[in-house]
Amino acid sequence: MPHMYPKHFYLDKIKAKGWEDLKPDKRENEWQKQTEKYGFANYETWSLEYSFYIWLYEHINRYVDVCCVDLNFHKFMYNGKEYTQRELINEIIERLEFYFSDSDKHLSRRLPNKLKENKYVKEFGFYNDWDKKQYAIVAEIPKIWSIILPAMWW
Repeated sequence: MPHMYPKHFYLDKIKAKGWEDLKPDKRENEWQKQTEKYGFANYETWSLEYSFYIWLYEHINRYVDVCCVDLNFHKFMYNGKEYTQRELINEIIERLEFYFSDSDKHLSRRLPNKLKENKYVKEFGFYNDWDKKQYAIVAEIPKIWSIILPAMWW
């Protein structure tokens, strides 16, 4: 099944971290069988963080494209400040794109223009999960998601 939104990053196949550039793999047939049986392949469990962030990136972008609700209607408190649903969605997307800029994920060289606009890339350069301050930015994604999750329907 093609994945539309990671194609922003020119990913033809969503696989575990760093596998995007590999040539055809002899395990493809087995992964296809697993996908048919379980809905996903074993490689997706290699890094649930990465798999979840890919899922969230795809689904939150699609939600914005198709929802028929006013994303400025709901207001939420985050870190002592009020935000609209749209503002927090945009914040999640920006943090996810920062996460995907990590050179291990091979995206920094694929999306240089889009990443130039990312406020976190402007501040830190490409994502480095060994840097505690950068990791803290990405680690907030599930927290922000949990705040807006009750309103993520249309």
